[in-house]
Amino acid sequence: MIAITDTIIDISRIYPQIFQDIFVVFEQIEATTLTLLDNFIEDADNYAQQFELHGDDDDDIGAFTDKITAVY
Repeated sequence: MIAITDTIIDISRIYPQIFQDIFVVFEQIEATTLTLLDNFIEDADNYAQQFELHGDDDDDIGAFTDKITAVY
């Protein structure tokens, strides 16, 4: 494991711009993923509140899963 870490450090010193570009891509992926996750949690909470108001109905649950599938 130490050899792998040392190799990565050595390569990052030789090609710093490539590693910087890679980290920028990772940050963009992380930001996008967190935004999607936040939206999913908020949507799920909103739908859960609707189910509490309307009771358990299989049609409502089917519509919920269809909406989640369409959005994500």
